[in-house]
Formats: sequence, structure tokens, C-alpha cells
Amino acid sequence: MIVSYLHKILTENSIKKVLDLGAGHATEALYCASFGADVDWVDKKEVPSYLKDHPRINAIQTKIEDFNFNNKYDLIIIKFVLHFLDKNFIIHSLFPNIIKSLNNNGFLVITSFGEKDKIFSLPDRSVFFSKEEMEKCVSPLNLITYNEYDEKDSHPPLGEHTHSIQEFLFKK
Repeated sequence: MIVSYLHKILTENSIKKVLDLGAGHATEALYCASFGADVDWVDKKEVPSYLKDHPRINAIQTKIEDFNFNNKYDLIIIKFVLHFLDKNFIIHSLFPNIIKSLNNNGFLVITSFGEKDKIFSLPDRSVFFSKEEMEKCVSPLNLITYNEYDEKDSHPPLGEHTHSIQEFLFKK
């Protein structure tokens, strides 16, 4: 689903600078770079070898909590990382820094687990934002699109299960 948001944003807007937070394997970073955007890839994991010499991707190995928001971006992506962070940090530091770093008419794409997801019954996995709470936290950004869906998955400790997913597209 996120690819359809990104495709629409990248083809209908002049997106020159992208921030991908908690970027992992760089799927979204590589996709954005393929449209000519310069991307800051941020993750605490080791930088994948295929990114080290990529002409459009600046790989930054750091925790999100330690990232220095000193650039402006046309698009910021946060995909399945909020549940790893402290909710107070997200509300009082991460979201204000994102809003400050987003250019006027810039986009914020957030993919996270929904409130019906089993992950929130696990210890230390209590970070959840309802649609209304997310809108309030990233105000003054405007919610353009919201999507909720279920997706089957299988991994420890849950085994086979279904995730409740929510996707947000905001515009400044």
C-alpha cells in the first residue's frame, strides 16, 4: 500500500529531498531514489553494502533518537518503527522535529500497527496512536489519506497471526 502513496507523491510533485527514518533494507529509499530524489537513509542497523556507494542515498547509521534534524525535506517516511520508540519521545521530540524539517507542501508518510494489533499485548510494545491522536500529534499537518487494513504474518513470539495496519499520508 505504501508504494501507491509514494508513487503518487513522486510522480505528481517535485520531490527532491527525502528522509527515510528506520529505513532498514532501504526499500522505500531505493524507490524514491529511482525517481531522482536524494534520500537520507537513517537506521541503527549496519548500512547495507548496496547503499554505501549509491549516488542518491546518504546512509546514516544512528538511532532515530540521536538523529540530527538539520535538513529540510519534501518527503519524510516512517514505516513500522514507532512501536520501537518511547511515546513521550515521539510526541515531544520526534514529531516536532519532523514538522520543523518538512518543507512547505511537503509530505509525511507513516505506516504503523493499529490498535487491534496483538503486538500491543506484548510487554514493552505499548506505543499506539489512534487516527485522532496521530492527527493531533502532527498538527498543523493535514491528513490527506488514511487507510486501515489487516495483513497476515508469521514470526516469533506470536507465530501465525494477523497484523492490524494503519497508513497515514499528511501534507504540510
